Amino acid sequence: MTVYEALEILNISSSYTLKELKIVYRKLAKQYHPDNFKDDKERIKAEEKLKNINLAYETLLNNKDRSDYQENIDVVFNYKMEKIEVLKKYQFKKYGQLFPNYVFYMNEIIRVFGAKLYNTVGEVDSNYQSALTKIMILYKDFEKEFYEKNGINKDKVTETINYNCSFDDFYEQLLKIKEKYSLENIFLRKIEEITEKYKYYAGYDIARVEIDVTMKNTYNKILDWHHQHLENFDGMVKSYFNSIDDEIAMLISRAFYLQDKINNLKDRVEKTDDDEIVEEYINLKINFDEGQLFSKTSDEINMIEEMIIIKDHMGELRSAVQQDYINKFISEKDVHKKIMITSTYNEVFDYIKSLKNLSRIGGIASMLKDKDYIRVIILIKLYILKDGLEKIKQNNDPDYKKRI
Repeated sequence: MTVYEALEILNISSSYTLKELKIVYRKLAKQYHPDNFKDDKERIKAEEKLKNINLAYETLLNNKDRSDYQENIDVVFNYKMEKIEVLKKYQFKKYGQLFPNYVFYMNEIIRVFGAKLYNTVGEVDSNYQSALTKIMILYKDFEKEFYEKNGINKDKVTETINYNCSFDDFYEQLLKIKEKYSLENIFLRKIEEITEKYKYYAGYDIARVEIDVTMKNTYNKILDWHHQHLENFDGMVKSYFNSIDDEIAMLISRAFYLQDKINNLKDRVEKTDDDEIVEEYINLKINFDEGQLFSKTSDEINMIEEMIIIKDHMGELRSAVQQDYINKFISEKDVHKKIMITSTYNEVFDYIKSLKNLSRIGGIASMLKDKDYIRVIILIKLYILKDGLEKIKQNNDPDYKKRI
């Protein structure tokens, strides 16, 4: 039995005195004496334990070799402590809170190494190398997970990773690789390259929000292709970026066109001297300058233009309401229709304004351009009739069909 095994069996310090050795031995010998156990199995275990205790006592009682043992024990212990300090250099400090699972695995590797008792320096070295191997595996697993998460093609990474360092230094190496090789950053650099030539074009700042939305959708699409592990991924991305270049140019051109159209609309809006139209224009201008979606901007411009057309033709509408030749379009028998168009000018105008957010206003404005005022009035009153009939239908009026 070696001194190290004896110390472990008796659970005594390597700096023991003979007096301490005898006290510990007597205590254990008394505790594990077979006469203390009635059960046969327990008695057999106690006998085996007592044999080891006696052998350990005899080993440590040898004063002749004790100084050599003590020296070797101290050397092995100190060497182990040195290796523990080296392993601690791999621990997390700055980024530990980001990766709690890896912190646990790292600490467990170091804890297991430090908890063992070693008889020789060689044993310490062997277990130290084993701990290092586990740490390197931990690093490699983290690296693989990091590359997959950030869409990094490891085959394209030319930098050499230094694994013989703290996790903080190791992680910062990966962050630099991410900046250069991650799918996201490659994409962002490509976008910057594409948009750089457009930055000084008129309309670019207005289109920036639309461009960002387009690029976000593009990135998600490319990321989806990447996750599908498509064989022709690089070719598809290259082709897609070419089409995105054209789309950016179109967005900027569209922004410039709408901006010019809004500016030209300003004088017409001011001439109407209509608070509602002015308010609509101001909201349109603010939203457009903040990067509102172009599709909605175009609809708003059309709506304001149609409101201006209606406003410009209100005199003709008033005259049409008052003139008798409306009867040319309505049969004498259609009394209910005739009654429906005998409203005042204000009623007609108020109803037109109430339609401003509906698609039907486009038809009204189109008729006014052709100066078909009578048909506009009839159209409005038929809408009124239709709305009234819808309400009757919703109320389950039994005379609905008769009224239709």
